Amino acid sequence: MSTKTLMTVEQLEQLPEDGNTYELDEGELVAKSRHAVKHDRVKMRVVERLIDHKRLRGGEVYCETGFILTQDPETFRKPDVSFFPKESVAKLGRADVLESPDLCIEVVSSETATELDRKIRQYFDTGARAVLVLYPEPETVHVFTGPKSTRILAGDDVLNLPDLLPGFSLPVRTFFRDG
Repeated sequence: MSTKTLMTVEQLEQLPEDGNTYELDEGELVAKSRHAVKHDRVKMRVVERLIDHKRLRGGEVYCETGFILTQDPETFRKPDVSFFPKESVAKLGRADVLESPDLCIEVVSSETATELDRKIRQYFDTGARAVLVLYPEPETVHVFTGPKSTRILAGDDVLNLPDLLPGFSLPVRTFFRDG
């Protein structure tokens, strides 16, 4: 039986730069895969739409920013995109607060279903109000409003989260195609 070597965020930050991105899953080092062009294109379309929303309604948008979700052992996650509405911005910068962004967005590249399920649970366990999982193939968005509450949208289905993003309403295809 082998034992796992657990790390802290401080130890993670001391690792030599090797061109990779890492997260901690309850103290265990996890390498994030390098992203394909399609992944980054979808991620940037999401960022652009959320920045447009931010300009109208306030809030903060982040791209691959790390958040400490738990301590002892530490869970440190970097959602592809995250959003804090205007009323939640005050909690940013408070080092003593261990919380997930209100909205966490993951664009699937090579994660397994088990890895995604674990991240989704961790986000909700630490305060996320919604999690979006975008699949570039087959161009669907899984909308989680709780760890076991999901709906799947595609094509001309409209993505909206009125409690979190009032006034934000876009067809799903907007995230996957130009125009």
